[in-house]
Amino acid sequence: MCRELIAWDLDDTILYNVFNINYAYYVTKYDLKTLNHFCRLNPIVRRNDVELILTARLPHSRDITRAQLVRHNIDADIIMYPHNEWSRDGMVKFKTEALNTIGADCYVDDDIVFLKMLQPHTNAECITTTDYYN
Repeated sequence: MCRELIAWDLDDTILYNVFNINYAYYVTKYDLKTLNHFCRLNPIVRRNDVELILTARLPHSRDITRAQLVRHNIDADIIMYPHNEWSRDGMVKFKTEALNTIGADCYVDDDIVFLKMLQPHTNAECITTTDYYN
């Protein structure tokens, strides 16, 4: 099991939304600030395990993202999607390049389909939160 340099996804992995629907849709459709109070901590995640977050959130949401993490007592470095327009293909490329550049040993994301897309392109072990804690 990977325990060295671990990168975590943010939305629907560390933080959940009460709507239990696609958070990225609302991030692009509405101003992220309107959803600030809808994020809740994944009860499986131990705050101290999260040291590095690799997120597809757009750059304009950095302050809101930091505030959400502070509210949940998570002190982690954040690598954010560097473009101003979100796309799934762009996110796959971004996360693959970031994981390979930083030399991550592990990437934790609860989107199983995304993990399957990412795994062939990185040396990082791609696992879910449940797998990480088992």
